[in-house]
Amino acid sequence: MVGQIFSPDLFSRSQPKFELVPKEICGDISRVIDTHYKNLGNEVVSVEKLSGLEINSKNFKVAIGPRIYALKRTDKKVNATSCTEQLTVSQQLLEHGIPFPRIVKNDDRALLSFHDDGFVWILAEFVKGDYFSGRSKDFFAIARAIGVMQNTLETIEHKTLPLSVSVG
Repeated sequence: MVGQIFSPDLFSRSQPKFELVPKEICGDISRVIDTHYKNLGNEVVSVEKLSGLEINSKNFKVAIGPRIYALKRTDKKVNATSCTEQLTVSQQLLEHGIPFPRIVKNDDRALLSFHDDGFVWILAEFVKGDYFSGRSKDFFAIARAIGVMQNTLETIEHKTLPLSVSVG
């Protein structure tokens, strides 16, 4: 019998489960959406977080009208320039067919929203999917995706990308 390397946690299930957040948190998130994303034209219908042994309670699944989004609250000390550059690269990768969530620009057409609560918020289209299960087909899919992403990164010119370094 092979022993477990890691204790079970919320990633032990390959299909994520969500639960509604308390009304107070829903109200806080509604204020962020109402302040920065009026361009979406609808009010917040529901706010959920991952259920179980949650390790990142800064990510929320938000229904705004008929659409579903992922909302991330970053630390108050986030480097806004670096974060914006990273989000820009992710959107360039998306344009080249690499699967990344599309970031929703706020009413000021910015990728980051600076709210009066001191936090920085990022809204993206929610992408339904499963966690890595450890099955052989998942290893192949990840290896292929990393290869395609690496090839694509080599074609994108951006100051946040690391310089190419020869290993051999």
